[in-house]
Amino acid sequence: MISILLGIIIGIIHYYSKPFCNYCYNYRVYLISFSGGVFLTYVIFKLLPLFSLGAVQISLTLYLTILFGFIFFYLVEKYIYQHHSRKRLVAELELEDSIISFAYHFIGGMFIATFTRISLREGILFSIPLLFQTAVRTLPFDPTHSKTIQIILSSSTLFGILFIEYIYTSPSLLIYHTLLGFIIGSLLFVVTRHSLPFGKKGKPMFFTIGVIIYTLLILLLTNFKVII
Repeated sequence: MISILLGIIIGIIHYYSKPFCNYCYNYRVYLISFSGGVFLTYVIFKLLPLFSLGAVQISLTLYLTILFGFIFFYLVEKYIYQHHSRKRLVAELELEDSIISFAYHFIGGMFIATFTRISLREGILFSIPLLFQTAVRTLPFDPTHSKTIQIILSSSTLFGILFIEYIYTSPSLLIYHTLLGFIIGSLLFVVTRHSLPFGKKGKPMFFTIGVIIYTLLILLLTNFKVII
């Protein structure tokens, strides 16, 4: 039930992410920089070591899934930016954005359920970066104007959790690490593209603060054997 609760919380934040970003517009760059530090720390400290263990056991070619996740989001964003100004394509682009956003958060929900089975600590540590990413809207996808589709998109993380909890309860190691590699690649793209902007843009101090805080949190929970 903890994983379902996490999915509901992320879903609520997902639904209200646009008004939240509008309300915090003057501070959004700070939040994005901070969340980037959290993302990068979690990927390096937790996801990459976990993925590497599986890649060694199964096949080193699994590292291609990280590359695929990175390239996939790069191509999607480039396509969106190059075609978004064409009014006749707006509806089509909204549909494509919605499908990609749904799939991304659905997979994220699958890992929340999987990690929560390991321990509540692991589930929460994975949920925090996903929550930040959802709240500050670091993905390039624009929300559709349809309330129904917005509700469906906001529920995508919860759907992924329910899928693992009640339908596909024991994913194979190959599928598990393939999806994990895709998530790692997409997170690396989001961090390098949106949380580490070029030139004078961005707030490196808040990025560093995010790195320090999440590093200390992971080390505290791991080294001191905090049981949650």
